Amino acid sequence: VKIRGMRVELGEIEAALAALPGVRAAAVRAVADDAGLRLAGYVVPADPADPGGGWEALLRDTLPDHLIPRTWTVLAELPLNRSGKLDRNALPDPRAAESAGHAEPEGAAERAVAAAWRGVLGLERVSAHDNFFAVGGDSIRSLKVVARLREAGYAVRLEQLFRHQTVRELAGRLDTAPASEPAQAPPERPFGLLNPEDLARLLEGEAR
Repeated sequence: VKIRGMRVELGEIEAALAALPGVRAAAVRAVADDAGLRLAGYVVPADPADPGGGWEALLRDTLPDHLIPRTWTVLAELPLNRSGKLDRNALPDPRAAESAGHAEPEGAAERAVAAAWRGVLGLERVSAHDNFFAVGGDSIRSLKVVARLREAGYAVRLEQLFRHQTVRELAGRLDTAPASEPAQAPPERPFGLLNPEDLARLLEGEAR
């Protein structure tokens, strides 16, 4: 495959991607858009409850820029053909989600989720259909999103973000904190609103 005039070996990228921590299997394919061909990455996480993320940044330690996929899709399994080999043509088209275009977040919950993503990921704009892990999210940033949403008054659990990865899906599962729950003062330390289990996961991830 040639991308912008440079030869690309998909197997080389897949091997580097599969070697990353937390990745059980991986695939890469070239997809066409208005600008030509671009690389799309597909990841099967080792732990389905913790998809991880940040693969683009991690690959930059071992691969040149033109070998880095620009879009990411998390899969439960890679599609295989009858002989048990990767069926690259059966990989989902990453443009499917993009074809719907930008969808402005609607309602208080969607706007709160989008605001949390923008703040944590440093994005200027977030669509209601954006996938958290496809736009730069990872397990550490997910904890920061949870902390921001709890600060905004939403009862959210970490696993909800892993299972419902778009703004609209996550917002549809959020509940506001019980009215009888006393208002909390702003935390005096970062992530003060995280429960001990989530905070332990954050500290463990930062120590790696």
